[in-house]
Amino acid sequence: MEYEQAARFLILAAENAAARFAYRDCIQVLQHALEFIPRIQAQVRAELESQILEFIGDAHYALGAMAESAAAYESAASRAARQG
Repeated sequence: MEYEQAARFLILAAENAAARFAYRDCIQVLQHALEFIPRIQAQVRAELESQILEFIGDAHYALGAMAESAAAYESAASRAARQG
């Protein structure tokens, strides 16, 4: 449960960074949150991972990094498809 809570707090920190237009910081925080994903319960893991990847895609898009944005969105979609 601690890893899930840590990931959720990191998502909040990333939202704060995005609100300050600090998208590189946002991406860095979200990458750290992804490190907790394998340790989170399966039923919550897929939702959180998709949310984080989508948010990473949004941040890359805001930076104008279209290739990275598309890759993050594609990863989010494939993980969501695997989970149904």
